[in-house]
Amino acid sequence: MDKFQRDQRLLDNAVATDEKVSQVLICDLTNDEQRERGLQLANALADGRKLTDDKKAVINDFKARELEMATRVNQLEQVVSTRREYREVECTEWRDYKAGKVYVVRDDLGTIAETRGMTPSERQQQLLPNVAEPSADESTEKTDESKSKTKSRQASRAATASA
Repeated sequence: MDKFQRDQRLLDNAVATDEKVSQVLICDLTNDEQRERGLQLANALADGRKLTDDKKAVINDFKARELEMATRVNQLEQVVSTRREYREVECTEWRDYKAGKVYVVRDDLGTIAETRGMTPSERQQQLLPNVAEPSADESTEKTDESKSKTKSRQASRAATASA
């Protein structure tokens, strides 16, 4: 005997009332309802993955912000404990042509902040202190001119030596 027949036999001696009630009960799905719930499940899974990805992004953002804050705190802690910090300071270069050195002197304290050897172009300025540096075109012309003078001097020396 199936459930429906059993239930009908139990109700044979019962009387229905006019009172209606609503209850949440189990129901078998039709084929259309099964397809609809399958689509709803797929959408819910996609939404869940997106929510998880969003959560990870927010967590990573907070981790980055925490790291920035920790770095800032560490820097300030270092400044407070050492009572020193790095700042941009105006300086003037001083050149000692005899020693071949360049000194970077702090304008605020007048002390040497850095010492280094002169570059070849800085040494060259000693020879021509009142002459502006040539432009690229002038420099090429002077180089060509000095090469031709050197060649003519070498040729005249060779001629003198052979005579």
